[in-house]
Amino acid sequence: MYDVTDPEVAAFLDSIPKYSTKATYKTAMKFYLEFTGKTGKELLEIKKADANFKVEETMFAFKKWLLEEKWKIEKKSKPYSSSFAVNCMMTARSFYNYYRMPLVFRKQEARTLKQKTRTTQDYLFDKEDLAKMALVGDLKQRYILLVGKSVGLRASDFTAFTYCTFRSLKLDNDAPIAIGQINTIKENVPAFPFLDSDAIPIVKQILESNKDKLDTDKVIQDTEDNLSVVLQTLAKKAGIEPHGKRIRFHCLRKFAIDHLSAYASESQWKQIIGKAISEGAYVSQDQLRSIYLRAMPSMLINGNGIKAKKLMELENAIGQLEKENSALKTRIDLLQKENEKLRTDMNETRSDLTDLAKRLAQLEKANKPKAEPFEFRETPP
Repeated sequence: MYDVTDPEVAAFLDSIPKYSTKATYKTAMKFYLEFTGKTGKELLEIKKADANFKVEETMFAFKKWLLEEKWKIEKKSKPYSSSFAVNCMMTARSFYNYYRMPLVFRKQEARTLKQKTRTTQDYLFDKEDLAKMALVGDLKQRYILLVGKSVGLRASDFTAFTYCTFRSLKLDNDAPIAIGQINTIKENVPAFPFLDSDAIPIVKQILESNKDKLDTDKVIQDTEDNLSVVLQTLAKKAGIEPHGKRIRFHCLRKFAIDHLSAYASESQWKQIIGKAISEGAYVSQDQLRSIYLRAMPSMLINGNGIKAKKLMELENAIGQLEKENSALKTRIDLLQKENEKLRTDMNETRSDLTDLAKRLAQLEKANKPKAEPFEFRETPP
């Protein structure tokens, strides 16, 4: 009875280009057909004949039905969220808009229509949670977890990564590695995400395990909702109890924002994770990398960032020693050249002294007086 494949509903759904969005709209339209007990064609005929805005009034009844009745019909353990109910109403409204029969609301009605009451809060991951989850995950799950918390992007942008995204990077460079500019899907603004030292080894493994994939192939084929399911599964396997709070992919985005905001201005962290800022607030990617580098130790799960911090300190010390060693080598080279010159000068001096000694000997020999011959004479008596 509630067939979303009837021609009118199917045509509306086919106009949605994005697969994950289409799946969400399909569920919402199924619920709307169930609530009204009508087909798509019948709904359009009712709207066409409606002169008293009765269809608009049913939207509020639809919301109430979703929040108070539908979950009981399906024998769910808890009601649908207010956010879900509003999204279902927006889908029904989009259905009428598609057929150029827009629903008309007063300003107050429109505000009420879109009003969402959050019944659950997002779970706030800490580094210990993420470390436990990474230990129990397979390669794909660790990719979602560790790359997700590194880039801080929305699920829609994360699922858009292709193998070319990472094959084009110099993954042997020091972390963080800039992925480059990405135009976000939701807000169509540029984001400049980075791979931290937790994410880089996972990306390398993904590329090594999928050498046969085309550059244009997506790294993961999961829907946006399934990313949240993956995190929920990992949390359960790791023994993490959210105590009624919601675990979803967006929690990784919040994790990145919380840590970046401690080291960056609002416009800077928004530029990294892809939120709208004023044109004049944009800075270079090199500046963003310096900011991310300062924040990175607090984001790493390896030793709660302590090992990473010590590693950075060690690298800095090594760098300083290399500079001092280079200066010392230059000094040694200079001293060796000076020593070589002294040796040459000494050899030349020794040679001159030898020549002088020879000349002196020759002069002494030449100036030595000759002895007169001795004659024996008898002494007279």
